[in-house]
Amino acid sequence: MLYINKNSVTSVLYTVISLSIIWGTMEGSGWCQAKIEDLIRRSLDAPSRDITGTAYDGKYLWVADWKDDLIYKIDPNNGNQLDKMSSPGPAPTGLAWDGSHLWIADLHYDKAFRINVEKKMVVWEIPLPGSYPFGLAWDGKFLWLADRNEKKL
Repeated sequence: MLYINKNSVTSVLYTVISLSIIWGTMEGSGWCQAKIEDLIRRSLDAPSRDITGTAYDGKYLWVADWKDDLIYKIDPNNGNQLDKMSSPGPAPTGLAWDGSHLWIADLHYDKAFRINVEKKMVVWEIPLPGSYPFGLAWDGKFLWLADRNEKKL
């Protein structure tokens, strides 16, 4: 069961390992239980079984593969793999889209890389605090990092 607080969440976008896109709208107040099957809008096959991050740029899904060190560009309408590029580090563990560039967190290098996806090149890299970066998010102004070992954002 998926538990959702209806007071603070009006819609849920949730990506699972199989790249299932779940979109649900909650009404009312308090807690509710929802069967995940009732919330799945569409399911896409992942380009690999070793995915560790996803990001959406407004048109395409970007998917990180930590084992093959690849970043895939996926059409969310049909699941087709449109392109792929090498990750700038050997262990991509998080992706985020900042409105113009793709950010990739790398576990091995403890860095975040800002990527120009058209040119497939790093335009900026920054060291990350902590020892186990595993997740990125962009809030429109700041890049957020989750670190598993430090248990910090």
